Amino acid sequence: MTRESPEARALHDISVIFWNEISMVPKWTLEAVDLSLRDIMQNDSPSGGKIMIVGGDFRQVLPVVERGRQEDWKTHA
Repeated sequence: MTRESPEARALHDISVIFWNEISMVPKWTLEAVDLSLRDIMQNDSPSGGKIMIVGGDFRQVLPVVERGRQEDWKTHA
C-alpha cells in the first residue's frame, strides 16, 4: 500500500482504531500494522500516533513457563 492509495488516505484520516480479539492475532500482524501506520503517518510514534483501542479475552493467553514440565501447567494456568 502506498501513502497515496485510497486505503492509506482512509487510515490517515481516522482518529481511533478499534481492534477486537487482539490476543488471538500473531505478533507479526500487529508489527506489520504498526510499521504501516508509521509509514503512512510519517510519524515514528507507536501506531503512527494513532489511538488504538484493543480488546479480547486475555485470559485465553497462557503464560510461558521456561523449561516447564508437563505438570507445571496446572500451577501456572
